[in-house]
Amino acid sequence: MLGLNVNLKGMSPPRPPAVGGVARTVISQPRDFAFDFVARDFFKNYQRWCPQVVELEPNGSAPVRVGMTARQVTMERGIRS
Repeated sequence: MLGLNVNLKGMSPPRPPAVGGVARTVISQPRDFAFDFVARDFFKNYQRWCPQVVELEPNGSAPVRVGMTARQVTMERGIRS
């Protein structure tokens, strides 16, 4: 019965093993410097670590805060979205 996929009553098909991963980044700068770069200066620096973003404008005024939204335009494989 090769190639026959039968689901018997009460039996579920075998599940593939879960995929996992771990990442770690070491930043050789003081904590306040890193926070300012990533959070306080987000709209100024975001394109430095996400180069496909060609436009990024906050919807509202600064400072960056929880719930803030923005308009973002990306360029990927020549497609502007």
